[in-house]
Amino acid sequence: QAINAMGQLETDLGPDLQNQFHAKVLPALTHVMDDAANPRVQSHAAAAVINFTENCHKDILVPYLDVLLAKLVQLLVGGVRIVQEQAITAIASVADCVEQHFVAY
Repeated sequence: QAINAMGQLETDLGPDLQNQFHAKVLPALTHVMDDAANPRVQSHAAAAVINFTENCHKDILVPYLDVLLAKLVQLLVGGVRIVQEQAITAIASVADCVEQHFVAY
């Protein structure tokens, strides 16, 4: 539920939330993506990344690309279907946000 709420806050409070709290939010989301025992939590974390990127300037997201994309690809390759669906959508959302910076990946 907390991850779901975070995603909603990212939408409701963006872009202020992204600008002020990216250093807390993004590491927290990538951390819970490791919770393989709870695919629903992983799925919600990927969905929250989608919400985060919708109101995020690329300069904020670029420093997190290596870790964030590694986690999302890990979910895409090893997750259950619901996790994979959110992970691929999150990857697309990140790519859309960071534009030319995604080329390296």
